[in-house]
Amino acid sequence: MSMLNNPGQSFGGGFRVDSGGHFVKGDEKLFPHTEPTLDLLLERWQEMFKQPGLTSSEFESCLSAIIEKISSNLRVANLLIGANFPVLLPQISPSAGGYGGMITESILPVLSQVASVFDTVLSNSLDGSGVEMTIVEPRHAKLVESLTQGPILGIICFSFRGLTLSDQLSICAELPEEMSLCGVLDMAVFEAIYADMLLLSGGHQHGLDCSAVSVNNPEDGRTLLPYFDFYRTPLSCNWGWLDLNCRGDYCESRQDCFSGLFIRGDK
Repeated sequence: MSMLNNPGQSFGGGFRVDSGGHFVKGDEKLFPHTEPTLDLLLERWQEMFKQPGLTSSEFESCLSAIIEKISSNLRVANLLIGANFPVLLPQISPSAGGYGGMITESILPVLSQVASVFDTVLSNSLDGSGVEMTIVEPRHAKLVESLTQGPILGIICFSFRGLTLSDQLSICAELPEEMSLCGVLDMAVFEAIYADMLLLSGGHQHGLDCSAVSVNNPEDGRTLLPYFDFYRTPLSCNWGWLDLNCRGDYCESRQDCFSGLFIRGDK
């Protein structure tokens, strides 16, 4: 799924892809552009979040257990047919600013740093006075609570497209307990880990709904849906824009946005 496969190709900012398939600036290795192995996922994750994480054998064992558990359940086995990605969520610390404060203080700075490697500017349109994020999906709340104890490995499956939030919540409630709707936390980590696959193509690329979370509008009291929106100008300009924003059609479907499930493992 690599977006860039020409060694030596420059994409601005002084970075290039070397003959070994790594993004480099001078002699410093940054992020490999190839579809990552488990070892490479751990390497880039530890560089981003500065946490011990899991060993390669723990990562592989836990991931295999998740896949086996999904595959053995005929009700959900087809989740593995579509796009799915291993994602290790980092340990987090509670914030006085609640969920939104934790995202702003701990997660978005990492995503911003990674995005800048790919000539992409991260903006947070939700970082305003009186804006509050609220978790609306109970399982996501449990996931966030668990993350205060340590990192959690899981798989993100992009299973929902064009469904209203009400439909997503109803479906999720019928799924196994380890499956939760994605919020801003897991979507931001996904964007960071797979930045080389998501942030290097021109045009409007994707909208990723953070369906487990709602945002209030302090001006009129409306409930809004947060989402990540990405756009890259034509490659001749080679500048990208990744925005954490929200929209008013919280209970309506939108065909150009995807929602995801996070399927957690035992670690």
